[in-house]
Amino acid sequence: MGMRPCMRCRRRFVGKASHIYPAIMTQPEPWRQKAALCPTCFYEIIEWAKCHLANVNYDAEPENADVEDEFCPVCGSGQQKMTAIFITAYPAGGERLDFFGECCDDHASDVVEVLGYHPLHST
Repeated sequence: MGMRPCMRCRRRFVGKASHIYPAIMTQPEPWRQKAALCPTCFYEIIEWAKCHLANVNYDAEPENADVEDEFCPVCGSGQQKMTAIFITAYPAGGERLDFFGECCDDHASDVVEVLGYHPLHST
């Protein structure tokens, strides 16, 4: 098995990569990426997502989710205008994981940085 670089930390690792597909629904253009990650970076992102986003199981029956109490994972405020965050993750050899949440429009670039990418730039 060859060595490959992690797309987040850029260190080389041996073995199967885990993959994430984050999307932040910024306006006017949504931000989407895909990344093959080393186990350490994948675990860090999944732990952040478990703490700050809702774990969504699209194959299960829908539950009564209370979405009125959504707060920004960066600043903790519950502003009126929020940006949706989606993360689909495929751990190496594991089952698909899906996460959903919202953040303030002002903090969308901070979430991108948490995920290990360059911040969003306003045009």
